Parts: sequence; C-alpha cells; structure tokens
Amino acid sequence: MNQIQPGDPLVIILGLILLTFSIACPSAIAVFYFKNTFERKYEMAEAFFFPLVSLPYLAFFISPELIEGQPLPPDYFQSIIPLFGWFIDPVFKDAGLAVSPETSIITGLISDIGIFFEVLITLFVLCIIMRKIKETVDNVGS
Repeated sequence: MNQIQPGDPLVIILGLILLTFSIACPSAIAVFYFKNTFERKYEMAEAFFFPLVSLPYLAFFISPELIEGQPLPPDYFQSIIPLFGWFIDPVFKDAGLAVSPETSIITGLISDIGIFFEVLITLFVLCIIMRKIKETVDNVGS
C-alpha cells in the first residue's frame, strides 16, 4: 500500500513550504495594512526585516523534543505557540486528541497556523508602535 509517511521527503518539503508561508504571509499582510507607517524609501527594508520578527517563534517551533511513538506531552502547543498554546493544549487533552506527532498532520497544521497568527499579531503591534512613534516625531518636528 502506498501511503505517505511523515519521514518522506515530500512531507518534509511540504512542511517547510507551509512554514515559509506561515512566516511570509503575515509580513505581507502587515506591509499592506500599514502602508503609510514608513516612508516609501524604507519599504524595501521593511519588507526585508519584517520576516525576522518570526525568528523567536522558529526557535520555539524547533526546540521541543518528541519521543517517537509517544503521545503529545500535555504542554506541547504551549512550548511551540506561546500566545495561543495555553488554549490549544486543554482542547486536545479534553477531546482525546492526544496523538503521536509523527503520525498526525493535525499537529503540524495547528503549529503552522498558530505561528502565522502569532507573527501577524506581533507585526501588527510593532507597526502600531512604529506608527505612534512616527506621529509623535512628526508632531514635535512641526
């Protein structure tokens, strides 16, 4: 029977592509939504540096160690997704969805979606702060 296994190169490549989109899409959304926050000459630097905000989240994503064949630890999503993981872990535990991470694609999808929203929220907060700083500097300068 031809089944896709989690260790297959195709699954690894698709997982990396999904993780890349989970980082790049929030950056594009923030650049689009906060168009007038930065001057036009700094837009390229903004588009380059915004994805760097996701580096701490990638460190969380890579760091948890899992034992093959064992169910998810009770704080699995809290260790990967700091802002929303506290909400997701009890849902998995109460619903009986304690699946082994290497046999379920659900954990990967939830992790990538969580990283997407956390990077998006972080970028929105960063842009709001930068907008307030720009308004303050413009008001002092005039």
